[in-house]
Amino acid sequence: MEITTPTQNQRTENRAEINSVVLPFLGSREDDFTPFQYILGDLSLHGAKIYIPRWLTRRDRLCVGDEVNFHAPFRFASETYTSGRIVWDRWDSEFDAQTCGVSFATRMPAIYPVAISFDERQLDIDLTEFSTPEGLLLLVLKDAILLKRGIRIYLKHLAPYLSRISGVDKEQFVMLRSFLFDDTVSRIEHNQQHLEKMLEDLARANLTQADLMSLIDVEDLLDAFEPEIPADVFSIAFQDEAVTPYLNSIKTLEEKSYTNYNTLIMLYLHGF
Repeated sequence: MEITTPTQNQRTENRAEINSVVLPFLGSREDDFTPFQYILGDLSLHGAKIYIPRWLTRRDRLCVGDEVNFHAPFRFASETYTSGRIVWDRWDSEFDAQTCGVSFATRMPAIYPVAISFDERQLDIDLTEFSTPEGLLLLVLKDAILLKRGIRIYLKHLAPYLSRISGVDKEQFVMLRSFLFDDTVSRIEHNQQHLEKMLEDLARANLTQADLMSLIDVEDLLDAFEPEIPADVFSIAFQDEAVTPYLNSIKTLEEKSYTNYNTLIMLYLHGF
């Protein structure tokens, strides 16, 4: 991947061509929080083309009219978009993928100084606020760990609350708790520990850029960021509207973590 290094006469941004963005990002449908992977095809004025190949691990079928959050900032001039609506779709036999056209709608500022630019046709990373590229990488990882902790806290608060309102007898609730809560908390803690270990390894001094790149396993990274809580299972198990705010809060944190994942993927693609 060719990367342009800025000189004194250039903007303080490193750049990578959009056609080098070949790893899948994580998006989600707005109506049910369902996550899906996608690959960016190209950008047009306030729109994009995405691919959802059959080989993706987290694949979902999108439909015309679906409102989706791409959890990645797409910049057009001074405006940044992260969500939009599917306006057309078709099957692409060459790529063995569903291909979708997206119309971006709601402007949203980027959380991190990383964006995919229509004007430049490039993946731009502004490092002016960081002494090293690794500083941005570590910040994104730290934020991801905090989100995992928040999800775990919500879930631990939800368990005793549900025991009071669910109407399930004590023996049944013990079984549900083991399946829905204990196992889920265990998965969250496992993924959190994975991210903490990655942070610890990346924070070690005197690592070369090649060392840093070798410490990021993209497949393991996806496992750590995939949702541990199946919202539909919780909704079926506990038919009570009082549960909805808890689940929505958890899903909101999960969606924020997708932004962290996509930012890490962009940094990885960029080679820091």
